[in-house]
Amino acid sequence: MLGKHLEANGHTVIHATDDADTLIVRTALTLAEEKHVTVVADDTDILVLLIYHNIRNICLQSSTYSDRKRDIKSMQHILGEKECKIILFSHALTGCDITSSLFGKSKSAAYRHFWKCEQFSICATLFGSENENRKELTDIGTKE
Repeated sequence: MLGKHLEANGHTVIHATDDADTLIVRTALTLAEEKHVTVVADDTDILVLLIYHNIRNICLQSSTYSDRKRDIKSMQHILGEKECKIILFSHALTGCDITSSLFGKSKSAAYRHFWKCEQFSICATLFGSENENRKELTDIGTKE
C-alpha cells in the first residue's frame, strides 16, 4: 500500500524478495551513477556496505534523527583506505545481521585490535579480493 502511494507521487519503489540491505545498496550505487543519492536507514549493515562499495556521491540519512545525515565519501576519508578495504570482513566477524558477535568483546574494541594487527589486515584483504589465493590465506590464517 505504501509502495503504491509512493509510486503515484513519482518515487521509484523496488520490493525486496530476499536481503533488503544488499538491494538497497546496489540500487543506491546504480542511481548514484546519474545523480546524488541519499539512503534513509538506521542499519549498520547498510552503512558498512556503502563504505566498502561507494565510489560516488551517496549520503546516509537516519530515519530516526533527521539531523543525522552522513556523507559516505567523508566517512571513507576519515576511516582511511586500509580500513575501508577490510570493513566488510571486520563487520561480519564481529557480528552483523547473519553472524553472532564475539563473546565479551565490543565491536569498537575488536575493530581497534583488528586495524592495528598487520596479519589481520593481510587476511581480511586476501579474503575480500576477487583473486584470492586460498593457500596463501590458509598459510597466513594458521600462523602462530
